[in-house]
Parts: sequence; C-alpha cells; structure tokens
Amino acid sequence: MERISWITLPESILKAFMNCLRLPSMEVVSLANIRSFPLSIFNDLPNIKTIRLTNMGVLSYPSSDISTHSSPQVLSILDCEEVELRQIISWAKTRHLHSLEFRPEHPLDFGYIVVLLQACSISLTCLDLDLKSYCMSNSSSSLTAVDQILIYLA
Repeated sequence: MERISWITLPESILKAFMNCLRLPSMEVVSLANIRSFPLSIFNDLPNIKTIRLTNMGVLSYPSSDISTHSSPQVLSILDCEEVELRQIISWAKTRHLHSLEFRPEHPLDFGYIVVLLQACSISLTCLDLDLKSYCMSNSSSSLTAVDQILIYLA
C-alpha cells in the first residue's frame, strides 16, 4: 500500500493535526500509511494514552529527544517494515508501556519484539502478539525468533 509523506502535507493540515493532539480530551491516536513521520510529535502530550501505528514510516528518533513529561500507555505496531520497526522500537523503549500489540509484516520481524519486551518488562500488563505471518512461513529463522519470545515470556 502506498504511503503519503508527512513532510509534503500542507501546513494547514499539520497545524490542525497538532491542535487536535493538544486537546485535553484527545487520548487515542491512530495513524496509517504515512512515511517520514516524526514520533517526537508525541513528546509532551500527557493526554495521549494510546498510539496505533499501521504501515508507518518514521523518522529517526535521537535518544536526546526523550521527553519525561508524557508517555503513552498503549502502543500498537501493525504491519510496519523492518527499518520502521527499528525506529519505532527505539522510541518505544524510552516509554513505560502498559499494553503492547504487535503484528509484524514479515516473520523475521519477530526478533524485534524481544528487545521491546525486555525494555518494557517492568511496566507491561497486556500483550497482544499476532503470529499470522509466522504461521504462514516455514522459515527456521522465524521459528527461532518466536521461540525466543516464548522463552522470554515463560
């Protein structure tokens, strides 16, 4: 599926989006099919509790850009490619997630979840893993990644 670039959106749309995010009533944000999206947008937005990212392309997230003023409690990562997964997980590791939903696009992407589970092991209370791509693959490397997850969860 084709994605639109965040940086090519008109300024009026970006301003309206940011205004919505700053509303005290805004708690859930779902984004799909966008590339070059800066996750730092969610810094200092304590009202945002749930973020759902589907088929997203994100910008690199420098560790110096970590905000301690806000942290989503729920994160869904659905059908993102490997490069984006690395960036999203780098960002997510700096949060205290309570709930995580993960549906990798490719069987080999399961290896990334181990890193995220280790980072969230103290705060995580709900985990939703979709093993569909693993079940559709006969890859021994995907088996190894899923085995690592199951061993970690045991």
